[in-house]
Amino acid sequence: ERAPTVAEIREVLLLLGELGAALNDRMGLADRIAKMEQDQARYSAMLNEVASLAGIEITDATAASIARDLSARAAAADQANSRQADLSARLEEARQRQRDHAEKLAAHTRVKDQMLSALEADTLTQAAIRVDRALERKALSSRIEEIERQIRTSLGTASFEEARALLAAADATALGAERQELES
Repeated sequence: ERAPTVAEIREVLLLLGELGAALNDRMGLADRIAKMEQDQARYSAMLNEVASLAGIEITDATAASIARDLSARAAAADQANSRQADLSARLEEARQRQRDHAEKLAAHTRVKDQMLSALEADTLTQAAIRVDRALERKALSSRIEEIERQIRTSLGTASFEEARALLAAADATALGAERQELES
């Protein structure tokens, strides 16, 4: 057998140096693969735990299908939360409108009560009747004032009391004759 030459030994030493680096790379890669497998196992365990809490059946299910199911449930929960927030906002708006209506009703009730009290009535119908009567009295009073003015003007007196005294002193027979004369 022949002894290796210096060149061969150099080449083997170079290959051994590369082999050491390759072994280190292989060990690093093996370590990373082991860590990734551990991460994947932890991820699967966590998914299984969350799925179990969420009530998802995990028998023979892959991590990807469990993740899809959880993602779909999370999206549905987000939609439900959004819908609830929308409904809550609409409910608060309705409550505000109800409070506004209650305030307006209270204001109208106060005005109605004041009006009923002022008119000494128990119902709005009675109040309307009293207002109508008051308007009739006002119209009649105006008409009476107009007739009194016409009488004062016709008799040439300064007041209606003077006209009344003048008419009381007049002869009823003479006035009747004068009336017939005017009508003919």
